[in-house]
Amino acid sequence: MATAGIKAAAYCLNFAPELALHYGGTPAQERKSKPDSEFLRALPEHAQTYEEAQAYAPNKTYIGAMSIDELEKAPAPWIDNLGTPERFGTFGEIMPEDEFLGLMDICDVFDLIWLEEGFAASVAEKLAQNPVIGEKQLARLEKGRPESDILDVVEKQHALPLYSEGKLAGCCRRAHDTDENLEAGIMLENLSCKASGVLALLHLIKNAGLSPSDIGRLYWDDEGRMHFVPETAEEVARSGSVSGAADAMNTIAQNPDGENGLTDSQKNNAQTSTDSSTTDSSDTSDSADTSDSTDTSSDDTTYYDDSSYDDSGDYSYDDSYDDSYDDSDYSDESDYSE
Repeated sequence: MATAGIKAAAYCLNFAPELALHYGGTPAQERKSKPDSEFLRALPEHAQTYEEAQAYAPNKTYIGAMSIDELEKAPAPWIDNLGTPERFGTFGEIMPEDEFLGLMDICDVFDLIWLEEGFAASVAEKLAQNPVIGEKQLARLEKGRPESDILDVVEKQHALPLYSEGKLAGCCRRAHDTDENLEAGIMLENLSCKASGVLALLHLIKNAGLSPSDIGRLYWDDEGRMHFVPETAEEVARSGSVSGAADAMNTIAQNPDGENGLTDSQKNNAQTSTDSSTTDSSDTSDSADTSDSTDTSSDDTTYYDDSSYDDSGDYSYDDSYDDSYDDSDYSDESDYSE
């Protein structure tokens, strides 16, 4: 088997104080129970500015704008000794909140994020300057909607308003009218996680010196051959038929031993099948005819497959206990003091 290794890494931070202020756990609970509390009134005064977040030494180290050695030498406390603001580093970036909301809209495939039209136009210009955001991503950014439309769905459809620098920037809508698992708050959290992951992935591709088209999909066709499909993985997944997709893809992946298509287990099975056919060719023929005409268990023509899903791995569970692990030095939570 070929040697595996880590070629590149990426780390990004998303500066989103308005999301935290309105939908963070503690502020949200406080707003429900004590909407006029002193805590909520004072909270915005204690939030970092974007420039301060860029200048904070641990943040800069995380994205690779400072080394670990430089962090150790930086004067403490770091919060009171801010350095030069840096948005980009060796590993990634610190993205401001307005651009992050725009990226959430780009990642939204169910039209849950609505952006106010003026905000959408402004953020489009900023995202176009980002070195990892390409034309395909920008094409997914919506043109925006009138503020009145956004306020209407917030009032009547339980959408959550989104803010940037204290102004209404858009909203996140619920994905279902009655399913509480698809309410707007959960959708907002999911899309935030998705956008964060997409940003890190874009930087990872850049750091590894790859193109998105270099990343494809491995799959096995009905004859047990393994294929690598660059660029067209999404079309293959949505085709609903591995057989039909295989006809359009002519690139057959090679195993480390240099042979096309078959894994070791598949080759062993093929050899066993060959030996059996030598012994009784008539039985093999009958069996083949039967399987061709009656086996429909693998027909997935009505199955909609998300291209991000990969079921080729080994998911067997091993619950054997490894007694080599020594946790005697582990510090129990009871020692923790606030």
